Amino acid sequence: MFREGIIGKLGMALGAFTLLSLVSTLTLYSLLERFNQGLSSILEEARPLDVAANEMEIQGLEYGIAVKSFLRFPDSAHLDMTVNAIDEFKKFHGMYTKLAGTDAQRAIAQEVDAVFSKYTKTGDNLLELQTVYLAQHNGFITGLNELGEATIKAAALDDAKISGSFQ
Repeated sequence: MFREGIIGKLGMALGAFTLLSLVSTLTLYSLLERFNQGLSSILEEARPLDVAANEMEIQGLEYGIAVKSFLRFPDSAHLDMTVNAIDEFKKFHGMYTKLAGTDAQRAIAQEVDAVFSKYTKTGDNLLELQTVYLAQHNGFITGLNELGEATIKAAALDDAKISGSFQ
């Protein structure tokens, strides 16, 4: 009965995490699509600014890849990649904004920046959720191990008492 409760709770936690990850990933994908549409608008309206716009797109994709990689294989290298991608995006966004010669280009740059901010906020939330989940999971597993050890020790004591009573 005790094990069924633990397995049920672990299953519910895993299910909730999976659902949350799915919703967050879909949101991240939707924001990435909007981000790419904004960048496509930049490319269509401002050919001389292609390099900056292309680099912003590359950095946006790099950020998404780093977030997804961290969710699959959590380590500090993927976190460093997210920070680098954000810094590089900001650098090229600043370059684009300086080169923008029309109000339409500046408006698109502002929109892309706003979408990128939402995109990275969602990604950062995913990174935080994964970090919290891993910490809680590790704590849960440690607790289960301690419970198992205590159960084995209690059973050994009971066996010793029973053996001692027959002597």
